Amino acid sequence: MENILSSGQVASTTALLINERETWEKTLYKKSNDALYDLLAKAFHLFMQVKGTRPLIRALNQQLDALEIPYNSKTSLAAKIARLIFGECGNRVFAFASVFNEADRQNIEPTKLKNWITSQNGIENIRKSKGATTPSAAKLAEQGAEFCSSIDALFAIDERHQDLEPHPEAENEFAVALVRPASGGTFEVVFGCNKKSVVNTVLSEAGRLYSAEQNSQKILDDVKQTLHDVHDAVHDANSDTQGAD
Repeated sequence: MENILSSGQVASTTALLINERETWEKTLYKKSNDALYDLLAKAFHLFMQVKGTRPLIRALNQQLDALEIPYNSKTSLAAKIARLIFGECGNRVFAFASVFNEADRQNIEPTKLKNWITSQNGIENIRKSKGATTPSAAKLAEQGAEFCSSIDALFAIDERHQDLEPHPEAENEFAVALVRPASGGTFEVVFGCNKKSVVNTVLSEAGRLYSAEQNSQKILDDVKQTLHDVHDAVHDANSDTQGAD
């Protein structure tokens, strides 16, 4: 390709391209993103309806099976719905799933998802921000053990049971109990396991909750500090003005 651009034309040529890019952002790109965010909001509404409802989860899995969409026991509900709605779209599945999970964590309503994504500077930024603040599984398990050692118990089991004894080689003193609802609003322990990998997986979940609470508190503390700094700055400015008078 012959280079016919002169040095004097660089500024005018780039200005035209920048103007074209700005027009694209305000029209085609914005319309495309608006349509995507609208669809994500509907998919997130589906996620919120299915979450925690066993018959709906089974029905969703049956739909995945019928369409031959792959998943396994470790596939999150958010990823299942992203794959079901958006098909094979590579790593975008995990980006969409991150949006669902983070929006759920922040208690974002489906009707407000579109504006929330925009306020977070887009889908990819949500995914990167979430990944950057997520500790490793080992660190989460460590935090979970610390967290669970200090909180109040949900309920007590009066009799010791061998399956609920901590693993003799584990660093922590936890075991996992499988619980099911019983009649009269009570619960029954139907299985116990002290396998280290299983216990660490559950502790990681507890650690994830602990990390989320810590992050929320940090954000709250940062906001309070900012307000305090603004108050001090205004107070100092007023004092300077009065002194000048």
